[in-house]
Amino acid sequence: MSLWLLRRNSNMPIVSASFYQRKRFYLGTLIGSCHQRFDTVSLAGLGACGIVNTDNDLIVAMNHIVFDAYPGYDGVNCNPICNRPITISYQGKSVEVTVTDNCVACGVDEMQLSPVAFEQLADESEGLIEVDWSW
Repeated sequence: MSLWLLRRNSNMPIVSASFYQRKRFYLGTLIGSCHQRFDTVSLAGLGACGIVNTDNDLIVAMNHIVFDAYPGYDGVNCNPICNRPITISYQGKSVEVTVTDNCVACGVDEMQLSPVAFEQLADESEGLIEVDWSW
């Protein structure tokens, strides 16, 4: 399963009192401020949360910085961020995804989203979309 990257589009704090972020989804594999190219990564199989993911799951891999710093973290499979739902909205559409993995290659303003979740928000041809998300 391929994944789409999502990136924060501003200098907003990673975690605010409302846990609200403004993000951009990248179709494909552009990451980093210099838009380096990386191969797409599959989330199918056993994720960092100890959950077996399939190609049809509405899931997200949280960046390793937020994943590792999440309050109550005491080991990868014991992270309270696991199974947290995230609601993502774009142009009147929304999708709820579940945190089931840790994106080690992602920067602080990036996450990986399953294609099936992206397709509920926009057509793949749009490439880059700016979204709102919240816990």
